Amino acid sequence: MSKKKLKIIDFIELIEIWETLFRGALLKNLDMANFLKNLRSDLSPYSRLYIQKFLQGLQDSLSKIEKKRKNEEIKPKYDFQLMDLDQIRKVLATNKLSKDQLLLLGEKRFGLPSGSYKKHRKEDFVKVIESVIENDDTLKIIGEQASQST
Repeated sequence: MSKKKLKIIDFIELIEIWETLFRGALLKNLDMANFLKNLRSDLSPYSRLYIQKFLQGLQDSLSKIEKKRKNEEIKPKYDFQLMDLDQIRKVLATNKLSKDQLLLLGEKRFGLPSGSYKKHRKEDFVKVIESVIENDDTLKIIGEQASQST
């Protein structure tokens, strides 16, 4: 028995055989019939690919989609907008925030563009946020002294 490397066209042909063999059952289940028809149609552009290569490409694409979905789902345990600066300092000191949460904190609370800091190490970005907090404190002190002087 020779071992033939299967291509997507071989799978498409198998689907066509299923559709013929199970025509009666598919007439009773139009959703499944439409699914098989759409599957054949969607696979058609890839008919020359070997199944293994197709599956690897599919897995890579799904991994990228999953990673993007996880990044979009990041929800901080903290409402950074409502926290005062001392609370933010305490949270930073715990070192429990993920890099994505730090980027969200920097962007939402201090207006730091997350795209500019994505490549920074987490520790370096914590220092940037701490510096912004110190600058904010300094500006508040200056503002208070200026209002007392007038």
